[in-house]
Amino acid sequence: MSIERLTYFLDAVDLASFTAAAQKNFVSQTAISKQMKNLEEEIGTPLFIRQKNRVTVTAAGRQFYNHAKQLVNNYEQAVQLAYAIGSTDKQTLSIGFTTYYETQLMSPLLHEFMAQHPEIDITLLQDNFRDNNQALLSQTVDILFSRDYALSAIRDFAQIETTILEEGHMMIAVAEDDDLCQYDVVPSKALANRDVIFISSDAGVTEPHGLTDNAHKDGYAFHSITRIQSLELLFMLIRLKRLIAFFPENSLFSTNGVVFKTLANTAHCYKIILATNRQNPNPAVKMLTNFIRETQ
Repeated sequence: MSIERLTYFLDAVDLASFTAAAQKNFVSQTAISKQMKNLEEEIGTPLFIRQKNRVTVTAAGRQFYNHAKQLVNNYEQAVQLAYAIGSTDKQTLSIGFTTYYETQLMSPLLHEFMAQHPEIDITLLQDNFRDNNQALLSQTVDILFSRDYALSAIRDFAQIETTILEEGHMMIAVAEDDDLCQYDVVPSKALANRDVIFISSDAGVTEPHGLTDNAHKDGYAFHSITRIQSLELLFMLIRLKRLIAFFPENSLFSTNGVVFKTLANTAHCYKIILATNRQNPNPAVKMLTNFIRETQ
């Protein structure tokens, strides 16, 4: 089934005439009739009620029309976008990420890279870990900034190359009048039975990876772990309800009423990974990866 055949079909429906559709597309009425007959045979059901001077669509034809119109519109938009990109001198680079953890590291790196390479047009795509991994494999995303554990599903693929960009320990965000603020470095025992809050847009995630296990390694357990969907709400709940949240130690956040405290001898840690696909032919991928490795 071709876009050309779908276009003929849409015109025949809109104009209620094979003859008028033929004139619009500068082909013969016989060619339109044959294309519509082939289309009906391909689908397996009549799409038109043929009358002497006009045609009307069947119920199946009307349903097919709606979807065919969307397909043709999507195709035309894709052509326009490809032309717009191809008609410029800019290279394109799509970069995937999932959480605010990655953005803290990405932002300064990409700002400097774009200043040095204004000829490269960067697109940022936020998605869940699973879909980001698939996008990297299928090359719909050129580069992925990700938490280390999130890459476990694709790490063994030979074409996937990973580089550790940053690793360290987690710290906690607490209300400025929380009892934990009495410590310069918070001891593990002080976190026992505390209520933890974390951000995730994925309703299937019940807690950050390794959070409970790391707490057990440090010798305590939390009272509760709650998922929310926004950073703004997280800070508000920390301030109002004495909840705590874990952040990478190099986080750049600043918000009234919330402070960040270092943890003593903790198993809570993180790694931010740069992942690429060796099979990706986009030259901008190598440019960015080389830039990042040179600046580390």
